[in-house]
Amino acid sequence: MVKCLSRERGWKADTVLKHPDFVRDVVVDDRGGWVITGCRDEEVRVWNRATGELHHTFSGHSEEVTGLLLLGQIVVSVSIDATIRKWSLKPDELRKATIEAEEARKGLTEEKREPVKKSLMTAEEESELAELMDDSE
Repeated sequence: MVKCLSRERGWKADTVLKHPDFVRDVVVDDRGGWVITGCRDEEVRVWNRATGELHHTFSGHSEEVTGLLLLGQIVVSVSIDATIRKWSLKPDELRKATIEAEEARKGLTEEKREPVKKSLMTAEEESELAELMDDSE
């Protein structure tokens, strides 16, 4: 849970952002009016600062998010899964991400498949590696 405390209210919470797990980091985008949170549940959430409503959830990490950085209209997230991801807060791109997430949630879009990558090794190197892998068992 994230609480936004107000000095004018004697340090009482004026906004509460509920999360399913511990929040590891928070950044505020004053220009866009967003509060962005990184959580142990592997998600990066974008909240409307004025209303406290969840606007969008970015998914992509496979372990908990441990840090966030705001660079202009880009949020950079760091995770225990040893990845760094970037998410756009630009209005058009955020709108597109929100629509795509909603369509995926409703099952309206096909899952994108990664193209099969060509090996960087020659056939001979692949064969040698396969032999080495068999020898190690």
